[in-house]
Amino acid sequence: MKKTISIVFALLLVAMMFVSCSKGGEDKPDNSPVVDPGKASTEPSGGDGEVSEIAVILQSYTGSFWSDVMRGVDKAIEELGEKGVKCTFNGPDDSTNLQAQIEMIEAAVARDVDGLAVAPADSAAVGGAMGICQEKNIPVVLFDCSADSDWPVCLVSSDNYKLGLLAGEALGKAMDGKGLWAMINWNDGVITNGQRSWGARDYIEENFPDMECYQLFFTYSVTDADLTFARDTLTAKKDFGGFITGCESQLAPTLSATQEAGRIGDVKIVAIDITPVSLEYIKDGSVAAVVTQNPFNMGYTGTMTAYKAALGEEVPEFIDSGSAIVDKDSMENDETTRAILKELQLLDA
Repeated sequence: MKKTISIVFALLLVAMMFVSCSKGGEDKPDNSPVVDPGKASTEPSGGDGEVSEIAVILQSYTGSFWSDVMRGVDKAIEELGEKGVKCTFNGPDDSTNLQAQIEMIEAAVARDVDGLAVAPADSAAVGGAMGICQEKNIPVVLFDCSADSDWPVCLVSSDNYKLGLLAGEALGKAMDGKGLWAMINWNDGVITNGQRSWGARDYIEENFPDMECYQLFFTYSVTDADLTFARDTLTAKKDFGGFITGCESQLAPTLSATQEAGRIGDVKIVAIDITPVSLEYIKDGSVAAVVTQNPFNMGYTGTMTAYKAALGEEVPEFIDSGSAIVDKDSMENDETTRAILKELQLLDA
């Protein structure tokens, strides 16, 4: 009998010790996942359902394109404010000030923001700064341009190759599918910029075999290189038929050279990136068409996607922010074109 009581007492004591150890001083079991400290996460996981701050860092404040981007960001800031989320945005005065943009990214990371939306001024420079975002597991959404890094979760941008395709389509129609043409662009070393030239070339080669490419010319930021090239081309090639300009800033010098040659309307011009001024050029016939992006949607969607990523939601790797050919017909009759012009506040311009 004593032996039986001793066994029962011993078993009871063991059971009490097991319960004490398993509770660990808590009333609830610990359901936290077991993490191997030698295998830290290499994917941005976002937040825990609560987001305090999203930081937006632009490439620049200058130019009508970035003004439209900022209006989109402003709309996102207003909507996030209603959710109790702080959203700040910053950017260098000059897109060539790469160091300033990197310092802004570093400052945002130091504040422990929950998510970042960045428009890189330089793919390599911003790509190099992604390491500090990865160290703190801060999800990054890029807009307008990509970066040399696998860390960003999404790119919100125009499909720049598609912009080139649309420009090629518009110039081919304006030139009736025949003649000598050229494209003036900025820098083929910047992939998104080069894609515009390649898209235009490919579309024209496939769809307008009677058109001949004189040159895909890149200025590489050399002052007045675009003006000089347009002048020299129109002097050397009396039968020249048309230009495509790849960036907003290159339309004015190309028009200037064409006007000097007395060939406005004769030489067809298609521009990429719309402004209130280029819209007037379409109306008076100086420019055949302008291929527009939707920078307003780019800024809005880039910011809101960074918020979703910070929440931990899955987001697509690429979001096309929209584009369209604007000419005399489409601005009156094409609903997609009119919707973009409305967001850019150009519909009634």
